[in-house]
Amino acid sequence: MVAIRLDGVTVVKGGALLLDRVDLEVAHAEVVAVMGTTGSGKTSLLRAIAGLDEVTAGTVSFDDTDVTALQPQHRDIAFVFEASALIPHRSVGRNISLPLELRRATAEEIHDRVGAEARALHIGELLDADPATLSQGERRVVEMARALVKQPGVLLLDEPFRGIDGHLASIVRRELRLLQRAFEVTVVIVVHDGNEARALADRVAIVGDRRIAQIGPFPDVYRAPVTAEIALLTGDASVLRGQVVAGQHDDSFVESGSIRLHSWRPAVRAQVGRDVDVVIRPEWWHLDPNGEIEATVERLPIPGVSHMTCVVDGRWITVAASGDGVEAGQIVRLRVSDWVI
Repeated sequence: MVAIRLDGVTVVKGGALLLDRVDLEVAHAEVVAVMGTTGSGKTSLLRAIAGLDEVTAGTVSFDDTDVTALQPQHRDIAFVFEASALIPHRSVGRNISLPLELRRATAEEIHDRVGAEARALHIGELLDADPATLSQGERRVVEMARALVKQPGVLLLDEPFRGIDGHLASIVRRELRLLQRAFEVTVVIVVHDGNEARALADRVAIVGDRRIAQIGPFPDVYRAPVTAEIALLTGDASVLRGQVVAGQHDDSFVESGSIRLHSWRPAVRAQVGRDVDVVIRPEWWHLDPNGEIEATVERLPIPGVSHMTCVVDGRWITVAASGDGVEAGQIVRLRVSDWVI
């Protein structure tokens, strides 16, 4: 069942085009991570789903019901904004309980539900605190607790882990996923880091130039980004500019400086004579004594990270290798096991 559907949604606000004919479907209880560069339309997408920005053209539907004209309070949603939205004169506990109070829940239910969310997100000791005394990360976690205590059908999160330290962020990510699954909440979450999208989402939607540029399971988008920009958004990559030249048969090559990449792919052959961007992930580079590409080791991996930096034709590339037996400044040979244009 489709929980959220956007059909040709366009948003114009103050004369500025914020979304341009966006089509998007999110299944019931699915988690979709939204990524994109600054100004691409990520937050505008959430605001259109929430009803916070008026849709100029197109429709927004929840469970096949057109909600385009409904105000946010009449949609079964909870929204965690990028900017803090805690009420300063209410304690942390009373901030979290606000959705239940508005629903006229009993005092016993409020006590139980607030306590359960606080324990799940490891903020039980903060319930009596003044929001002004919280760190930025703590405020973000409290806002998520307030959103989750409502048990909404749709949860919209705008970079919820920004400002949360690494250990707490990992706890919150895990608990958020557990709660989402338990209550079958449909989640659309804006993230800026590919690792967050990989850990949390069933699919990732890349917003570019105010439209959906690519959508799919994260591994698919990671392995086959449709643009170099998407490649860099979703993980480490070397992006090399080269030209496609024909081989002697049905094959072709991409030539970029001293790098010559061979391909039998028809899609590459169709680009003969054109300049293209080649994307190579760190794990697609390999140290190989018989490799055709000569490189200089620039930086060895730091402990716990199996990536090192090499230089080819004056260009820095990231290679997934342990660096064992290799020294900085050493000349090495590389080969490429995969690449995309």
